Amino acid sequence: MIPNHTYDSPNKGGRRLETLGVVIHSTRGGASSPAQEWAGTINWFLKQASQVSAHRVVHVDGANAQLVADELVAWHARSYNQTWLGIEVVQPKSSHTFTESQYRTTARIIVDWAEKFGFTPDRDHIKGHDEIQAGKTDPGMMWSWPHFMQCVKEAMMPNVGGKFQTVHSLIKPLIGEAVAEAVNQDEFWSQLFERGMMQQDRAGGVHVYLEMK
Repeated sequence: MIPNHTYDSPNKGGRRLETLGVVIHSTRGGASSPAQEWAGTINWFLKQASQVSAHRVVHVDGANAQLVADELVAWHARSYNQTWLGIEVVQPKSSHTFTESQYRTTARIIVDWAEKFGFTPDRDHIKGHDEIQAGKTDPGMMWSWPHFMQCVKEAMMPNVGGKFQTVHSLIKPLIGEAVAEAVNQDEFWSQLFERGMMQQDRAGGVHVYLEMK
């Protein structure tokens, strides 16, 4: 996913030799508004004295900023820095909820990274900061992992746009009634995924498997 804003944090290393997955963080800077939290996080990552950074920051409205190039090492999770990407989701305080736009944007970014660097976008390769580093509590209890992983699954589905009706009508005779009655493309592809009729390979290609009747 193309960033809405691009910056160049001085807090980074060289190219990663391999990419194993992504660590999700939340900002928790205590700002009085999400807008101030977003701006404060970016400014902090641009200060060399902070010695911290992340590859992307995701605002409550779904906008995202790039602070470190995808291929480079960002300083976000100590021993994970050399092999894991880092993404910060704006959350001024631990009690603040995350928005649907944040879930969707974060999922799309991670799916793009998975295709680019060749890892599987599942819970073995997507971790919370609180899961990999002692003493960290973000993204915490307000982050819904089941909902987020559903967003990841949906982000992996092909975007057929206006071709949905054509594709739907062509394969309707070949699929179960529940799938055939799907009313929109998101529901349609979700039904195929749940039934194991559609899979995505490591290169990002999508394959649909239909049983002829």
